[in-house]
Amino acid sequence: MGNSQCNPAKCLLYIKTGSTSINYLAHLSLSAFNADLQVGNYLGDLIKGKEFAALPLGLQEGVTMHRGIDRLTDTHPAVRELNALIAKRHGRYATVLSDIGFDHCLYTSWTTFGPAPFREFSRVAYERILESRKYLPARVAPYATDMVAGRWLDVYTTPAGMNDVFHRLRRRVSKPELLDGVEHLLEDYADPFNHAFAALFPDLQDYADGFRHQRTDLPRPETDPLRQPDEHPSGWE
Repeated sequence: MGNSQCNPAKCLLYIKTGSTSINYLAHLSLSAFNADLQVGNYLGDLIKGKEFAALPLGLQEGVTMHRGIDRLTDTHPAVRELNALIAKRHGRYATVLSDIGFDHCLYTSWTTFGPAPFREFSRVAYERILESRKYLPARVAPYATDMVAGRWLDVYTTPAGMNDVFHRLRRRVSKPELLDGVEHLLEDYADPFNHAFAALFPDLQDYADGFRHQRTDLPRPETDPLRQPDEHPSGWE
């Protein structure tokens, strides 16, 4: 599966099930302190059914963390308020658009909320995701390859990247007319986006802090393939 078939906008639609995921950049940022949790957060929307139980236990914990982040985001009053506003213009795609926008908000606030300099953060995240492929379901592993090859975390860092995501999104929805004017979304709704993000993200950080007691060598059998008892707790080299 190449990048032409699995770009960020397509995969965002593929994994959406009606809930509000805050998307890759935020999930990977919130879990950056732990390699297993970070990879599991990447997998959170991709893993289905029995695939969860087949994962190494550390990755299972990351998937669980991801889904908790999603639940908190879904129910957050500031996010509900923002989505109701976006829905007036873009209807059913409001939650998809807020997902995209929140990752952009995170990048523009990276000096405040980022766990490490962005290039170092993304380098480590990409390395961890690539190294995990042998433990992933065959169906999912190509997504990891494509993400790193396409440097998806960079997409949300520039206006051009955001416009490209919106353009690709428009081509893949059933009602593209609901995305008319979407290229102006972040500019027109800058204040509501920033307000919602500023209210939401510290709450997500508090939730993520609840996982900090777990080192990369999460309690699990010695035979677990991702058990790395000598790894530095932060995962940074």
